[in-house]
Amino acid sequence: MESSYKLAGIDVHKKMLAVVIADAAEIGEYRFERRKFGTGAGDLLALADWLSERGVKEAVMESTAQYWKPVWQALEQQCRLHLAQAHSNRAPKGRKRDFADAERLVRRHVAGELILSFVPDEEQRLWRTGLSARRMLQALAEGETEAGKIAGLATSGLRATTEQLQDALSAAATLSPLQRQVLKLFLERLALLETQIDTLDKSVAESLREYQESVRRLAEVPGLGADSAQQIIAEVGPQAATFPSPDQLASWVGCCPGREESAAVSKSDRSPKGNRQMRHILSQAANAAVKAKGSVFEILYPRLAGRVGHFKAIWAVAHRMCRITWKILHEGVTYEERGKRPIPQVVRQRTRKLVRDLRRLGYQVQLTPLHTGAPA
Repeated sequence: MESSYKLAGIDVHKKMLAVVIADAAEIGEYRFERRKFGTGAGDLLALADWLSERGVKEAVMESTAQYWKPVWQALEQQCRLHLAQAHSNRAPKGRKRDFADAERLVRRHVAGELILSFVPDEEQRLWRTGLSARRMLQALAEGETEAGKIAGLATSGLRATTEQLQDALSAAATLSPLQRQVLKLFLERLALLETQIDTLDKSVAESLREYQESVRRLAEVPGLGADSAQQIIAEVGPQAATFPSPDQLASWVGCCPGREESAAVSKSDRSPKGNRQMRHILSQAANAAVKAKGSVFEILYPRLAGRVGHFKAIWAVAHRMCRITWKILHEGVTYEERGKRPIPQVVRQRTRKLVRDLRRLGYQVQLTPLHTGAPA
């Protein structure tokens, strides 16, 4: 190891960063420098300058939410970064102290005891921007330098205030022509990918035109939509005819509880391995369904999560959605919400979105009053 190798530990909070620096090449107990920073754009610049002055070559951070992202972006050009999963840096008996947590990050990272999360590189992360971010990035690529004008392109639904956006965009004037050109090329590549995906989606819809009624009925389930309904039908068939019962479909997907027994003693209840694509679709759908206002899944999730935790609760919701999928496709029924009374405005919004998505894929949609029949 080098004679000196400065390593930083950063405990990230919403409005505060607890930062420590130690020389990882030292033998024995580390001597830490400690300092707190805010999380605004100016504070992050100050943090970057401080780490640079101290000769920090590597930093490891921990955050239980998404607050690490701006910190990562501020530092990734000057030092090697790592994002530790919070549970791998848990304090003894659950005690939490900011500087102590940051110091423990350094010690455990040097000892190889941390579980690190994968963070995509700068180019990959660009694809994850939303509509507001797309508009702001487009303005940057086209040469806009005034932070107020760029922040004004954001939608009202963003958590960040206009002042916070302006603070974050204050460095827009410092972008070089080359950086703006690269950004513009990224946006053009993203637009091309979206066009190609849309073309493929329409091709799939054309091949499933004969079964558009099945797609429509399945898309009505909270958490699903036209795209995911098409993917499910492509995997299990328009009537799920291969599976005589919902239990057999759930077993094939791998979303049912496992039954690993020996001498009549249960060894594990872990779900069996199944169809990877269906597991992925149902997992995403379950995470969306538990947030659907007025749905039975919104009621079911907190009851389960309080007993078994988030991940098992989501998987239980996915299991129920799998069984509902079988009933809709195999028995030809229509989904009927049995949760609390749906909010009319939410129902109208979801209906408009489904109709828009189905028409985008080339389906003909005609709304008619719901007939009474067997509920899903």
